[in-house]
Order: sequence, then structure tokens, then C-alpha cells
Amino acid sequence: MSEQATLIKEFPEAHVTQDIDVFLSLQLWTNPERAIAFRTMLTRIGYEVARHNWHFRKPYPDMPDRFVSLELQARTPHKEEPVNLRDGQVGKGMGTGVAGYHTPEAFAVDESPLQLIYADAEGRVRVPHPYTWLNLKVAAAYDWLREKNGEIEAKVYRETGISRRLKHVYDVYVLVAMLTEQEQTEARELAHRYAKHPVAMEILKKAATLYADHEGEGMRAVELYARQSVASTLRIDHELFWEEGLKPVLGIPS
Repeated sequence: MSEQATLIKEFPEAHVTQDIDVFLSLQLWTNPERAIAFRTMLTRIGYEVARHNWHFRKPYPDMPDRFVSLELQARTPHKEEPVNLRDGQVGKGMGTGVAGYHTPEAFAVDESPLQLIYADAEGRVRVPHPYTWLNLKVAAAYDWLREKNGEIEAKVYRETGISRRLKHVYDVYVLVAMLTEQEQTEARELAHRYAKHPVAMEILKKAATLYADHEGEGMRAVELYARQSVASTLRIDHELFWEEGLKPVLGIPS
């Protein structure tokens, strides 16, 4: 873990998850042998197709009725990239047995300053920049608001009736709190670079709707999740979170 100071010192607790999201490089489909090898590897380590060629799962050890979920996602292909985009799936119908769920808000996913190397340098996992994660999470958080307003189908936990999407609203706060000074500087540079990207521009509006007002629905949801779930004593600092954190790192105009 980095020893650099984080934006918000009172560090929020992260919540555990049994869902894994993996963003696939579009080079996987421009080099089909790699895609086929990736699909074979998933089978070898116990993953099976759950619903589509982008959604896999495997049972927990000694718990066959519970599963680890693996969702494969991909950004929108550029015009010059010969990769299919069909029925909301990137790479569908290209004969590889694997696709990526189309995720337009992952437009900056290739901005990866950190790369993990494993298996004797044969495999590489790139970790997207926090700017990318914030765009993804704000989009997911906004779906909670759309759900609340009856615009999309609700997804709730059977045991509690609480929205499954509520955690995304809180995750944005956690991600901002974890930002180091260097990451903030890099994120501001990326925000400037993508300032005219249509998806980025939409996400700015969504972020402002959710979080600009300290008494707005987004901030109330952050407090609700913290109080009911993982951090009952967490003090939410809206000024630090919004004015010094989310607003500048996403490039939201004053």
C-alpha cells in the first residue's frame, strides 16, 4: 500500500464483494489466439459460462451453492478497431467464445499507470487509474438514483430490501477519500484530456446531480450506507469530498 497521504484522513472501510469485474483489452479480439487462450484458461481454473459469454462463475470451495461471479467488460471500440459491437457485447460473434459487456463509461480504461505481472511474465493485469474508476462508479451510482425514481428495474437484497446499487453511491466517496496527491494531479490531467468526450460530459452532470448538494440525495445515500453497513461512526466531510476531491478530479467547472 502507498505511504502517501490520502485526501481524507478518516479512511472509510471498504466492503467485501464476491463479484469480480475484468476489463478486457480490445487487442484480445484483434489477436484471436489470445482470446481463445484466455477462454481456455477460464475453463481450466473452474469458471463456467453463467448467462452470456461475458458472465462466468465458479463455486466456492466446499460451498457448491455459492458462487464467485466474474463479469468481463470492455470499452466502446474505436472506429479504426476491427472489433464487433453487437447486442451490447464487445467481440460478440468473432469466434473466440468470449465477449465483453459493453461499458461506454470505461472510455479511459486504457489509462493504466500500474501493471501487475504474474506467471513468469506471461500474464499482465493492468490496473485502471482512479479517474477511470470514478467515472465507472459515478455512472453506477446514478443508476441507483434512476432506480429510486422508478426509471429502471429495482435490484434489492432479498434479506433486507436495500438496493444493491446503493453501495456504488458510497464507493464514490471511498475512492475519493483514497486519492493521493499524485493521483489527484494525474486525474485532473486526464479530466482535461477527456473534457470533450461525450460520455465524460454526461458523467459530470450525473456527479453534480448526486453529490454537489451536501443535503442532496447522493450525500444522504452515502451517510445511509455508512451508517447501516460498514462505517457507523464515519464523519462525512462534504466540503473536502466535493470541492477538493470529486469536482476537480472529474473536471467539473466551478
